[in-house]
Amino acid sequence: MNLKDRRVIKTKTNIKRVFMELLSNRPFEKITVTEIAEIALISKTTFYLHYDSKYDLAEECIEDFIAEIQEGIQNSSLNRMGGYLDSIIERINVLNKISINNFYLYDKIRATIAGEVQKILLERGVEKEKLEIMSYQIASIIIDFIRYKSMIDGTVSQSAYMDRLLELISVYKICEKSESV
Repeated sequence: MNLKDRRVIKTKTNIKRVFMELLSNRPFEKITVTEIAEIALISKTTFYLHYDSKYDLAEECIEDFIAEIQEGIQNSSLNRMGGYLDSIIERINVLNKISINNFYLYDKIRATIAGEVQKILLERGVEKEKLEIMSYQIASIIIDFIRYKSMIDGTVSQSAYMDRLLELISVYKICEKSESV
């Protein structure tokens, strides 16, 4: 199968679109290949020409999404990274419904963010021994913001979230100093 053939691209795009629509309305476990094929107006044989199973389709959708996130982060500044990810929260919530072998979408996103943040910090002259922990901490803060916004308060802005985080850090420092006295 020629992966650059327009018909192949069009069919796979259609299959993924239908899958994401179904996933946004119901649990992954309840989606069937038959249903995907019917809604996509293709035969099950056509589906199986492109994917081995709905799990294979799900993995490709996740890989595509992670690549899209990586590209989006590369095109954002460090300060706007959370804002960029904030703009795709709905898709994160939809893909987070997929359960494949203890797969955890947020871990994949965190690792992607951390890798890109490491590159940014390295360019800015951060010492190599600090890169890993700093990039992981920044990635974790961004993931926590996304989770907070999607699960608790959809109206919170990235700047408000960061302001509360800075307040928390200053309170922590005050408590730490008073305990050491």
